[in-house]
Amino acid sequence: MVKTKAIAKTEKRILITGGTGFLGTHIVRQFLDAGETNLKVMASRVPVWMKDAGVKAVEGSVTNRDDVAKACKNVSAIFHLAGKVSRDNNDAAAMNRIHLEGTRVLCEAATEAGVQNMILASSSGTIAVTEDDQIVDETYPPPVDIILRWAYYASKYFQERAAIENFNRDGQRLVIMNPSLLLGPDDERLSSTKPVLDFLGKKVPYSPGGGLNFVDARDAAAAFISLRKKADIRKSICSVPKI
Repeated sequence: MVKTKAIAKTEKRILITGGTGFLGTHIVRQFLDAGETNLKVMASRVPVWMKDAGVKAVEGSVTNRDDVAKACKNVSAIFHLAGKVSRDNNDAAAMNRIHLEGTRVLCEAATEAGVQNMILASSSGTIAVTEDDQIVDETYPPPVDIILRWAYYASKYFQERAAIENFNRDGQRLVIMNPSLLLGPDDERLSSTKPVLDFLGKKVPYSPGGGLNFVDARDAAAAFISLRKKADIRKSICSVPKI
């Protein structure tokens, strides 16, 4: 009798693109603290501490089809956080390349790999912006005329459209999260906290009108993680009341 060699079952992993950024780092840490062992992080460089913790590293770009195809193999869910934060409209091309092209590439690769769940990190700037005192939420139509004034918010708005159009097969679930300004520890690249430092350093010469929401990055990370198994949720916004 010929004995067949048993094939080891490989557990599918959770892919986190941009998992080394401000929000991504908190998501990875919270997953690890909860005992999650099947994590995969895609970034240009993955730190040693993540690799030592058992996180599978895929070093590459979300705009590179080969890198993304490799990252999407054997994945059960994707947290798509990869992006570029800039308040300079001269960075529009770079942000569009990452947010639009990268998202299309990822959605196509994820579909090809059979991934059914994706949680996309967008911004409250695609929803919660007005020129009056009206408080809006995710049920309101996007204020496109206002959004298009800022390259970052415009790129995030069109990123959402790209995800909706390209990750919509039967059985696929897309959740778009729209957190407001992230604040908290471990913002090593100062992607969110630089305006605070500039204010404290008296580099902000005036204070414009209007309001701004913010959320603790650790709370936002917990909210993202909680959505992985909430199949009834399709779209959400993560923010705090205006203060």
